[in-house]
Amino acid sequence: FVLVGNAGATGKVTSNGAYDLILSTNSGTNSSTIAITDAANGSISFIPNGSGEIVIGSGAASGKITSSGAHDLVLDTNAGSASSSITITDAANGNIALTNNGTGEIVIGSGSASGKITSSGAHDLVLDTNAGSASSSITITDAANGSISFIPNGTGEIVIGSGSASGKITSSGAHDLVLDTNAGSSSSSITITDAANGDITLACNGSGDIECSSDVKTSTTKKVYSKGNCVQTSFHSSLIFGY
Repeated sequence: FVLVGNAGATGKVTSNGAYDLILSTNSGTNSSTIAITDAANGSISFIPNGSGEIVIGSGAASGKITSSGAHDLVLDTNAGSASSSITITDAANGNIALTNNGTGEIVIGSGSASGKITSSGAHDLVLDTNAGSASSSITITDAANGSISFIPNGTGEIVIGSGSASGKITSSGAHDLVLDTNAGSSSSSITITDAANGDITLACNGSGDIECSSDVKTSTTKKVYSKGNCVQTSFHSSLIFGY
């Protein structure tokens, strides 16, 4: 071993004069290096050899990287020039900021399987903007049969489609699609039955009615079949079928 210090104070290793200090193996041949740059605000460079890696931790417990003192920790490339970054804010309830450079994106997954984002433990997962201030949100509830809530802010809307083609909503697999209110409690509903020649059922709750503010038409080749006393006209409005 090479011992540095007198055992009564911190041991120090430094360069002789204004030069960098480099730590390597085998005189630098096929060796990774640690380089301490001699300069104001000089960098410390960890340079793996070939496909080598920088390994954090003992292998028997989690590896950790932290800031020195109450300061943020930033991870970026190329000394922060034209680089996206990850910033861990030093604060109670501090944020972790994933900051894209330019038109860069945050990519989830390996490219060979689905990317996944999940909560840590049995907690809901919420997606919003601007730290939730004046923001719409999507909430995935952590529960058996948990809901996914789309919550527009103020008069905001849920918009389906690209704006250049029809927007579509469909069921996952061969199942009916149901539209109702209040999780189906005391609610009328529209059910699209998954089947060849499947029905679309408009089911009123209680004494509710199906109200039309304009004419209702069928194609010229289709007919209307009465199931009970359900088709009627009045002086001011009408239901028009089969013309």
